[in-house]
Amino acid sequence: MRIAPRSITGTLHPQNYTAVDWGWQNYVAYGCQNSVVVLDPQSVQVVQTLTHGHATINKVRWCKESHHAGLGSSPYVLRLVSMDTSGLCVLWDVSEGSVITEFNCGPKQVNDIQWIINNEMYRDLLAVLVAPSTFSIWNTQSGTKLTSIVLNETLVTMAVNPFDSSCFLFQSPEYLILMRGFSPLINEHAYQLDKFRLCHVKPDSHLPGNVIASKTQVKRLVPVQQAKEEDGVLLVGCLQVVFSPNQRNQLLLLFKKEVLILDIDMGCSIGSVHLEKSTSPFLHIVPTWQRNVLLCAHENGSISLRVRKDSPLPTTSIPASPGYRDNGDIVYHTVVYSDPLRLSRNFQVAGMAVCPSSEIHLALLVSDGRCLVLKLFQDELTDLSNGDAPVVYAKRTTVPSFKLLDSNLGEALPPSSLDELIASQWESTAAEEQQLVQTSESSAHYEPVQLQFSLHGLSFGIGVNPTCMKMGPPVTTKNWSFHVPYLALGFNSGNIQIVNLLNGTIYKELAIHTCPVGGIEWVTMTTIVSFAHTQPNSTGRVKNELTVTDLDTGGSHVLLRDRQGDNSPISFIRVSPLKYYMIVVFSNKPIEIWDMESLQLIKVLSGIQIFFPIVEWTVTSQGRPLLTKKKYDSPELNVDHVVPAHHARELLTMVSKDGSTYQISIEGSKVKNLTHTPLYFGVTNITSLSWKPELMACGTSDGEIVFYDVRQSQSRIVPIGRGYIRKIRFAPGKGNLKYFILSKDCIEIRNALEDKVVSKLKWSKDQQSVENAEWANSDKPVLLMSGGIVRVWDLSLKQCQSPMVTCQYSDPFFCPSLIPSNMVVKLKSVLQHEPWTLHNTHRMKEFEELFGKENENFGQFHFISEDTISYLSHAPLGLPQRCMYVAKMFGEEFEYQFWKVSLYFLVREKLRFSQPNYKKYRDHLKRVKSSKSSLASPSVESTSSLKNMADLLLALDNLELDSSPQEVFAEDTPPAPPSDEAVQSDIGQAEKELNQLLPSLDARFDVLLNSDLYKMLELQKTILLDTRRVNYILTQKCINQFLFLKQTERAVQLLLETDSSNPCYYSDSLKACLVTMAQPVTGMSQSTVKLIATNLIANSRLTDGAQLLCMIGKGMDACRYLQTYGQWIFAAWLSKVGLSEQEHAEVMVRWIDHLLTVNQTQQAILLLAGLGKFDKVAEALHLGKYSHIAATFTEVCQQFGFSFVKKDISNIV
Repeated sequence: MRIAPRSITGTLHPQNYTAVDWGWQNYVAYGCQNSVVVLDPQSVQVVQTLTHGHATINKVRWCKESHHAGLGSSPYVLRLVSMDTSGLCVLWDVSEGSVITEFNCGPKQVNDIQWIINNEMYRDLLAVLVAPSTFSIWNTQSGTKLTSIVLNETLVTMAVNPFDSSCFLFQSPEYLILMRGFSPLINEHAYQLDKFRLCHVKPDSHLPGNVIASKTQVKRLVPVQQAKEEDGVLLVGCLQVVFSPNQRNQLLLLFKKEVLILDIDMGCSIGSVHLEKSTSPFLHIVPTWQRNVLLCAHENGSISLRVRKDSPLPTTSIPASPGYRDNGDIVYHTVVYSDPLRLSRNFQVAGMAVCPSSEIHLALLVSDGRCLVLKLFQDELTDLSNGDAPVVYAKRTTVPSFKLLDSNLGEALPPSSLDELIASQWESTAAEEQQLVQTSESSAHYEPVQLQFSLHGLSFGIGVNPTCMKMGPPVTTKNWSFHVPYLALGFNSGNIQIVNLLNGTIYKELAIHTCPVGGIEWVTMTTIVSFAHTQPNSTGRVKNELTVTDLDTGGSHVLLRDRQGDNSPISFIRVSPLKYYMIVVFSNKPIEIWDMESLQLIKVLSGIQIFFPIVEWTVTSQGRPLLTKKKYDSPELNVDHVVPAHHARELLTMVSKDGSTYQISIEGSKVKNLTHTPLYFGVTNITSLSWKPELMACGTSDGEIVFYDVRQSQSRIVPIGRGYIRKIRFAPGKGNLKYFILSKDCIEIRNALEDKVVSKLKWSKDQQSVENAEWANSDKPVLLMSGGIVRVWDLSLKQCQSPMVTCQYSDPFFCPSLIPSNMVVKLKSVLQHEPWTLHNTHRMKEFEELFGKENENFGQFHFISEDTISYLSHAPLGLPQRCMYVAKMFGEEFEYQFWKVSLYFLVREKLRFSQPNYKKYRDHLKRVKSSKSSLASPSVESTSSLKNMADLLLALDNLELDSSPQEVFAEDTPPAPPSDEAVQSDIGQAEKELNQLLPSLDARFDVLLNSDLYKMLELQKTILLDTRRVNYILTQKCINQFLFLKQTERAVQLLLETDSSNPCYYSDSLKACLVTMAQPVTGMSQSTVKLIATNLIANSRLTDGAQLLCMIGKGMDACRYLQTYGQWIFAAWLSKVGLSEQEHAEVMVRWIDHLLTVNQTQQAILLLAGLGKFDKVAEALHLGKYSHIAATFTEVCQQFGFSFVKKDISNIV
């Protein structure tokens, strides 16, 4: 049994709080003292502990592996970056337990680190915020600094916009600093830096009375130059700043009793979440990306889940009545509130992390070292009459009502992610309004469910304040078959933990004593004896406890327990090598000798008046104490009989303060004094002693080692020069003369045979020190550190971590990083195409022949659970759904996002083709497409019903349906073309049915949403700002948004509200007239307006210029101008809300070309999939070196009935 170097952690340092992260690789990492602990949440066991340096870990981040890693040039590597309080940043290879790179970010503490996302050329860029105000970008792979900016403010934390990686937000105690347009690869000074103060907004006096009364609590981001200090809100109490990954440009500020929601586009607060007085304060929040949900951790250890609920705002146009402005608050309903933890006064919740792939698993970290893994699950409601129960809506099934493949794919899968567990906010609103709760599952799309948190597993480590440590019996030829390397730890609470050093787990924890444990001795592999005593009173007397414990049953036998508290404290106990006797040494009382078989006191050495600080049992050259032999006469033969075991003779060595050694023999109740000699002339103050057969080693307070050869009766002295020697111990094993010396600031491993230093480990006053040491086996020392961490080191004292493949674990787990890259590609292909054969004997034999059964990583194939194979085998949507699940299983973030998006649009287009009247309208839509005049400048009403079908025709330029039996076009001759009115009516109804059958993606996917839904959300967002506007600045933002959304009546109303004393009164009045009279113009008028708009755009007034172009029907030109000036996102938004589907596709194609030129291939691929250009998707995947995904995607398209016409695309397969 090989003990691998490892660390077993315990309690956390206060600077470890919030240093926890859950990566796409499906592992949890958190800081504990100066180590990083990696936990597998499925088996809930520690799989790796990383240590490098002496400073405390204060930040941990998993690397963003948003790349296809299944090829030989890019293997699966578990990469993790850690930061400590000294500024040392380390990039780890977790599976190997080795350092890839390390660099120092500065002499001061690092406040925050964030990965720069959406950069595929340099995927290892790390943003570092160094106290007090330095912002720098590092390449972690090379350890080089790319740029550094001093912001001249005391910065606390930062956040990266998940929708725009060039947007950073920094928080100081007074300000919020927003950095836009930052790119470390182009020009480090090409960015816009704005400093804002969060202020209470005072309503303008000219606003209506109901607006002033209801909106006095609105907070706005005011530039520092314009803000008044008395109106500012101090951010000292702000615990966290984070962008929402579900809502674009939405910022969350966490306070103890409130979550403030800001929109950085609007520049004001749009909502808040308040706690009741009796509710425990907030500690940490995690906004999810799959749904608009907040997962909140509270100070008492409870977890709450809050779901965004839609407000009753208009969805298509602004009503005449202003009553809707009273319902404009963002509301988050508390759906789940878990039970609080039982936390003692000295411990608290240290942090929370959420699984980014599923978002239904979370890890809660406690400062005592516990890590709780919770899972969110749904329960069906049996009684809907109880209105107090928090209810959310979930989809009954995620499978459309058609069959993709000929094979029977089984029933719907159970929810494995948050978007499968909870319906989107607009779906939930529709379910409530239409009352879709029905008894028949076939007629209801949604069902009400109640969510709950369940404890999936609990991981815990070393207890609090360890006081002593003792290694179990060493392995021998007699016990090697059942030997387990156990380590016993005693604690200040009186508990004793038994640690299995083979797998690093806590085998048992027993509550034995009522006071701090003073020492532990092993009797057998399953029996220990321990002592404890209370704190001495004024006279130095204590209450002693001496107990023998059976580890198998947990039963204890009390040998000694003082009731009166009038006894001398026990200094230490020692059990003899043959385990027959035990001595109990007191500080001011004679030594007691106990019989370990009968557990009785057999002798008190009252005749010896000398105090012996060092007492150890002697080991002879045969490895066992001497036995007394007696000869018995027999009529047949003479036999030497050994005295019965309880009368065995064992030797005891005692060393006095003056260096004299006394050796006595114990045989039953007989004690004889054998020798009394000085150990070495002039040597006194012996502090420690250790025996090897025929060799005794003693350490002194002067830093010297005295060796005494029993056989030759010779002594020699070896100066160490380390001062007071606290402990000396020989390593186990016959002929093994290695020993360690534990001093005040160093531990050395030496070889007594050569007087040679093998290795040493030093520490300073501000670093973790070694409190105790033992030998785990013949070449592995185990050290108890001052922070309560137990570390098993190698013999060189340089490594206390090992590659994961060499470690043993209590439960096997699947880890792709342990599989060679060529093996990973084949395994993924099997899981995607035929997972049901993976556990077949024939398939396993193929893997054995291909990769070799002797490969140490071959067992990973067997660690894939049967549930996973069953899940994949019954995927209702076939290959793409399996690909999505396998991508999540292998931690492929981009591949998971790609299959999620492409599966949605493939299913949507498949549903279009399954419409019975599709072929009848196909010819008509082709004529509409060919007629440029009909699509040049259509109105919103005329294009709303045709937009998706026209977009489909654009996608079909390079696609055609297979002429298979499943083809829905069975008619030989097309029917007569219908009228435009019939087309609009029937296709509009078909689109409505399609949206009900397959609702849109969630808001996280932004411009990939359905056009109608996207416009509705943007309109509701603008109306929300309208309900919260309290001054002229917010009113102007509302006007701009309403004009782009073609809500001209409301825009004119707001323009006319401008007070006559306002300097902009005249220009707003003219603008109101212009908007009222605006219509598509031709000739000189159009040229004049276009020239004015162009001049406005050239003079950095992009919004005004774009508005003019949109008013005269030149929205396409506005988008081109915006793209020319680098406003790609603004142009995409404007085309989505104001242009037809054909024009929007042209704008998006131009943006996609730009993304491909700046190496943002992943975002371009998702946008191409959203446009339905599946052939372009395959080309982009192939050019982006995602060849494996490209081939699989081409195969998926063929299964869905789409085939590529271009030969080069077909060759990808």
